[in-house]
Amino acid sequence: MTDRKIVFESPVQAVLFMYEIRGQISDGFWENYTPFEHYKPWCQTAVSVGANIGRNFYPPRDNYNILNRELLECVGRRMISLARLAEYFGCDAVEDLQYTLDLAGNFFGAPSYKDYGKSTHWGDVRRRLAKYDAALVKQVVDGEVAFDNDGSHAYNMRDLRRDLKAMKVAMRTYNG
Repeated sequence: MTDRKIVFESPVQAVLFMYEIRGQISDGFWENYTPFEHYKPWCQTAVSVGANIGRNFYPPRDNYNILNRELLECVGRRMISLARLAEYFGCDAVEDLQYTLDLAGNFFGAPSYKDYGKSTHWGDVRRRLAKYDAALVKQVVDGEVAFDNDGSHAYNMRDLRRDLKAMKVAMRTYNG
């Protein structure tokens, strides 16, 4: 286990970091940035939610522009879908429900990939996904089900930008 920790102000922000931003730092948008191993501390960091936002470590790089227009054009829809899933089903459910999304963030259902050799990964994922109503998951991803504090709207790009702005502050804040 790592001693590195980062604290975000909301569960949705934690989900966005764990299931999208961390991957973009390691082998996505910022894959070839310097220094060469800038991604390692971010990928080996425990993520939590709390009032004392920030990190307890010094990474070699912390100035990722997670509000970048090109990044949002590419993965913004997927991040919105992840946030909607987290808001409706809870953050723990996103670990499995992420597999119901295509690369663009659209719902496509349980994956039909085959397990090879002794692996049972995809069969296990399908078994865990069976407890969810696929039609409801699709409605949540498509924004047809509003689930926020006042029930007025589904998570959208404005909400994503707000969360990413707060996440950027947390990523740049040292709270050792």
